[in-house]
Amino acid sequence: MKVLFQFDASASGYEVRQQLSMVSSWTGVASAELLEKVSGDAPQFCLEVDVADQQAEEFRERAQALQSQFSGYVYNLREVAYRIS
Repeated sequence: MKVLFQFDASASGYEVRQQLSMVSSWTGVASAELLEKVSGDAPQFCLEVDVADQQAEEFRERAQALQSQFSGYVYNLREVAYRIS
């Protein structure tokens, strides 16, 4: 499953990258990549995460806890999940 988190942040790209670096070590996460917008009408950042389907619920719970922790710095958050077909 691919999960995309698009968001704006009141922090630099470096700070966002530092805080999100631990996501790649979560159970079921195959990869996590932070993208920063170059052009277009979208939020500033996109975190693209590959998650094993059987770990999706645990991942979602951890992601919600992380969102709560940084709610003062992150805004305009959109979450989209895709199953690989």
